[in-house]
Amino acid sequence: MAEVFFLIGLLGAIIFLGFFADYFFSKTKIPDVLILVFIGLLLGPVLKILEPSAFTPLASIVGALALIIILLDSGLNLNLARVLKELSVATGFAFLVFFLSVAFVTLILLAFGWNVYHAILLGAVVGGTSSAMMSVIQKTSAKEEVKTILILESIINDPLTIVFAITLIQIIIAASLDLYAPLRSIASAFSVAAVAGALVAIFWISILRKYHSIRFGYMLTLAV
Repeated sequence: MAEVFFLIGLLGAIIFLGFFADYFFSKTKIPDVLILVFIGLLLGPVLKILEPSAFTPLASIVGALALIIILLDSGLNLNLARVLKELSVATGFAFLVFFLSVAFVTLILLAFGWNVYHAILLGAVVGGTSSAMMSVIQKTSAKEEVKTILILESIINDPLTIVFAITLIQIIIAASLDLYAPLRSIASAFSVAAVAGALVAIFWISILRKYHSIRFGYMLTLAV
């Protein structure tokens, strides 16, 4: 029972901190993500109030749920016509930013004597723009076109980072350089995701036309 009370209290505290971190961001323009990360470091490694290892089994679940909610919130604030207009620019920008980031990190690590494959791998891991920044982008005073491009870039960047990193790990394990396989994996992942996403979106939009005005209707989209 004590564990139940602790988890519920912890969840309430996270919501409480998240709300005021968001309010603080609206006043100071200091990203709420940085505030929450700082509080997490303070409670965990610094003050030892919470044991980080206790949350390790929940990391994948909480991370996936957080990403779903962030993407939903960003999607609700996007204009479909503007998305279609800026999609090609955002895609090119995402690939450019990712590969430039990978190249920059790789060159720095090679200068410190790292193995080339390991250097590229770390560059791929840290070269992605986190989807968590989409909530920050939405609250800036930038033009809507700029916000749309940056949000789409964040969305495209995440799967690109994951697929590239996993593919590179496979190359390292196999100890052979096969450029065709990574390119095929990346193209396959994006094409499958695009087709599946488009089909589900078309179906769900037809449903929402009937129920979008119902109270808490957005929760149906979150469930889907």
